[in-house]
Amino acid sequence: MSLIEALLLGLVQGLTEFLPVSSSGHLAILKNLLQIKETGIIFSVLLHTGTLAVLLAAFRQDVKKLLLEGCKTIYDFAGNFKIYFKIYLIFLLLRTERTVTVFLQRFR
Repeated sequence: MSLIEALLLGLVQGLTEFLPVSSSGHLAILKNLLQIKETGIIFSVLLHTGTLAVLLAAFRQDVKKLLLEGCKTIYDFAGNFKIYFKIYLIFLLLRTERTVTVFLQRFR
């Protein structure tokens, strides 16, 4: 595969990634039209990795905000673990009691 073909495939990948159809399908069609021999899985993975890198760079503020909120949620859960664990046990016991009651009534 020549450098021009690789750049063309990369351009198609970048332009069609945001369409609600498979960008891999567009790459397969373009490979067929240009009669490009099999490029291998590594090239496709590199194209998708490049797309991911561009998306992370473009939405870096949103990604940063999501990661910080996720860390805060984990920290809050760890800080209140005893409270959450007690509530979980209460719900578990209530559901178990109901299940046992229904089971016993059914097989009397």
